[in-house]
Order: sequence, then structure tokens, then C-alpha cells
Amino acid sequence: MVTRLESDVLVIGGGGAALVAAIAAAEGGAKVALASKGPVGLLSCTAYAGGGFTAAVEGFTPARHRELTMEIGRGVNDPDLVHILSEEGAGALSWLEERGVALAYRRGGASMAGPSLGKLVKGTAMTMPLVDRCRELGVEFHHPVRVHTLLQEDFGGRGFGARGDARRGEVEFRSGAVILATGGGAWTFSHTDNPRGLTGDGYLMGFAAGCSLRDMEFVQFYPLGPGPDVERTWYMDARILDRVRLTDGHGRDFLTPLLAEWGLSSGREINMLARDRLSRAIAQKRVETGRVLLHLEDLPPEDRRDARMAHRARLMAGPDPRDPWMPVEVAPVSHFMSGGLVVDSRGETGIDGLFACGEVTGGVHGANRVGGNALTELTVFGIRAGKGAAEASELRRDADPSAYLPPIAGIDLSEHTQGRHLGEANFRKRAYELVGPLRTPESMGEMLGMTAGSLAEMGHHRDASGDDALHWTAAAVALAGLAREESRGTHYRTDSPGEVDGQRGSYRLIPRRDGDLLVPRLEFVAAGEI
Repeated sequence: MVTRLESDVLVIGGGGAALVAAIAAAEGGAKVALASKGPVGLLSCTAYAGGGFTAAVEGFTPARHRELTMEIGRGVNDPDLVHILSEEGAGALSWLEERGVALAYRRGGASMAGPSLGKLVKGTAMTMPLVDRCRELGVEFHHPVRVHTLLQEDFGGRGFGARGDARRGEVEFRSGAVILATGGGAWTFSHTDNPRGLTGDGYLMGFAAGCSLRDMEFVQFYPLGPGPDVERTWYMDARILDRVRLTDGHGRDFLTPLLAEWGLSSGREINMLARDRLSRAIAQKRVETGRVLLHLEDLPPEDRRDARMAHRARLMAGPDPRDPWMPVEVAPVSHFMSGGLVVDSRGETGIDGLFACGEVTGGVHGANRVGGNALTELTVFGIRAGKGAAEASELRRDADPSAYLPPIAGIDLSEHTQGRHLGEANFRKRAYELVGPLRTPESMGEMLGMTAGSLAEMGHHRDASGDDALHWTAAAVALAGLAREESRGTHYRTDSPGEVDGQRGSYRLIPRRDGDLLVPRLEFVAAGEI
């Protein structure tokens, strides 16, 4: 049985970007439906976020915000999008406050100040007020729904809705405009702090609809996650490094000389500016010396009495630790995808009626993200995408879809060895090993071989969700990573550890139809042409 639902704007996703976009569209006069895999506002990276925004407030200027974002992004960013982020960030914070999100300001940004639903879901201090505002505006929530197919007239045509699976059968959404706000794909990797379900669905759905992807090689790993043997993965904020030691497997402090080399002086600066460099250093020391230890026993008694700190220490130490205040093994965890769908300043994808915002998009962060820019970005561009979709839906109220474009069925990687299909757990483990913090041409080629075999075994016309999206995300990371024959930002190749001047720019995956398949064509756009 197929249930058909009508709206002016359909938002796909359930996190911060989806909620902001839904509110902006509804306040623009549109009838809005929101489809989410799980409970709206809870099963998302925004809910698990630390709660910090970076913006031009309290004496921090838009020019400095723009300069910092471009510098940390290593020149790969879209300068027009960065300009909008820096100019509109402060206004976006005010927009949130006007809709019930409590914020505490500091120089250069703000933090969520309202009550949250738990120690590890501090971001619910943002999402829950936005959920309330959506309900006030009459936004219709539909969950759990796994949306897998975008509906449109033809390849490269107009977006009119989507199809997905719900508990009681299939659901078909008809709308004038669609906003993809599905988040990133960090669940592709076994060692991640993202909630389950962040499998890159939006990358695959958007690509299958004819959208291009950019900068997929740039996966930000947060440096201080627990060792790989700890099943429940979380991370310790890098600011803790101002109070405790970080040593390699031989007991040597390797961070102090690195800080001097990087021109940094604190864990706070690492958190803001050097997550990529510390993740790479930890991964290398693990290879060279076997392990890296974070010395939680160095914490003074007053810090140990902090309930949130104690909870994180227990997670870092693993199940039922005798004493959480002990040296714990650390390893980088996949945290954020800097790349994604190519969009313009209004969140338009190039497909008439299809918009995107938040982590599913690329362009703002370039090769690495400034700490605090994720929440600012999803707010600034969620507002823009919501307004744009409301206006677009007004122009197409009487249009009807005439055909469905099936999701991507496979990838033409004939020059790579076809790999066997793996179960999800083993696949994610191999993805972390092959295209994680340290990469080689051989490891990325092996990842492509595995994804080619896996996708081929799935057959044609499968859902753009779950395993399909997981494998496609890993393939996109490996494809772009192989093309970028240098190390830049969060992309590190052990065979080419430095930046190459001619590689300063963005690699795009452009969809090209080949029979029943969509084949990604690589295209390089130099920095001055972005």
C-alpha cells in the first residue's frame, strides 16, 4: 500500500538543518512536511553536538571569521558561501534566540545555554525549541520514514517529492520543492561519534537526481576518541589537553613540540584550528609506537567532580572501568564530512526545485572545518534554503511528476578489482582502516574495489539508503582521495605528505548516465574558478 501525502515543501532530515529549513519555509507561507528516519530533533549530529557556534560577535569581526574559515579550509572553500557565513552568522544566532534557543555569548561565538535532555545530547538545547516552533507553525512530522528516492520529471528535471518506507508500507510525498537536510556520512567508518543512521543517504539521493558532489575526500576526524576496542564511541574535548598529558606508546610527550611547530598554545586552539593535524599525529604515533594515551589521572579533583566530565571519562575507559581516572588509549573518530552536494547561496542544487543545507552540502568548509562553524552554517544556510524552497514551491503548485528516476544502481570502477560484499560492521571497519586518517593509493584503491563489488552484488534499482548509501559514500571518499595526489586539510596521503600548489581547488564528482548506471566523472575546479 502506498500512502500519498501533499505539501508545498518537503524537508528530508530530522536534525538542526532540517528544523531550521522547515521553520524558514513555514514562516515563508509554505505548507511543510518533514520526513525523518527517527524522532525529530533527537537522532542527529546536532542533538549530540557540543553546542558551540563560531560567529562575528563580541568584537570578532566578519572579516576575521571569513579569513579564519578560508585559512583552515586551505583555500578549497567557496568564497561566496564563506562570505555569507561570516556576514550572516551573528544574525542567525539572533534568529535562533527569537525562536526559543537560549544562547550564552563570548568573543567569536556563542554556546547553547538552555536545558538539554542528557549529558551527551547537549545539542537538544537547540533542537527541542526548534521542534516546538515547527509544531506551532503546523509543520507535519513523519517518522520513522526512510526516504530513498527523489521524484522528478526526468534526469536533470524538476524535483517534486520523494518516496520512502514507513512502518505501514510505502509513503509518497508530493511537493513543489524538496530540501535535503539528511546530514553527513560519518557512520561509514567504524570509529565514529555520530549516531547510527548517518550513512550518506543525501549524497546518494542527490547524485542519483543529477546533482554533483564536491570535496568528498575531506572527512574530519576528531582526535581524542577512545581506542578501537571500546564499543561505545565518544570523544574527549581537545581543551582537556591544557590539563592532562598525551603520550605515545613509549611514554613520550609528543604534543608539546607539535604545538610549537604549529604556532599554537592550547587545547582550545587545537579544537578550533587543528583537529586535522592532531588526528593525523595520533594516527601516525599509533602506527609507530602501538598506542597513544590520554592521562586522565592528571585531572585535578575539582574536574573529577564534574558529572559531564566523569561520564565522558567512563565512556573513554570502556565498559565497567575500575577507575575512570586512569590513562586511556585514544584514536581519532570520524566526526564531520566537509564535502557534499554542490549548492549555491540559496541552497539550490542545480536541479529545479531541489535544495540542500547542512552537512549534506559542501563548499563552506573546504579541506577542514573551523570548530563551531557547523552549527552556524546549518543555521545560516538552513534559513536560506527554507526561504528559497518556499518561493520555488509557490511557482509550481500545479505541476505534476511524470516519471521516477531510480537511485544509483552501481558505479563503473572497472579498472579496480571487484571486492566481495561485506556485512555492515566489517565494511565500516575496513573503511576506517583504508580511507581513515591515514591513506595510501593502495588503500584507496582497495576501498574502491570493495565498493564496486558490493554495489554490483546489490543489483539494480535498490534504495538510496542503508548499505547502498554507506558504500557509495566510501566510494566517493576514495575516488576523490585518489584524484587528489597531495595532503591537504583532513586528507592525508602517506605517499605525498605535503600540499601541491596545482592541487589548490575542488574535485567534483559529476553524474553521467551510462545505461542503467550513473558513472561519476571527476572534474577539478581551480581555487580561482570556484
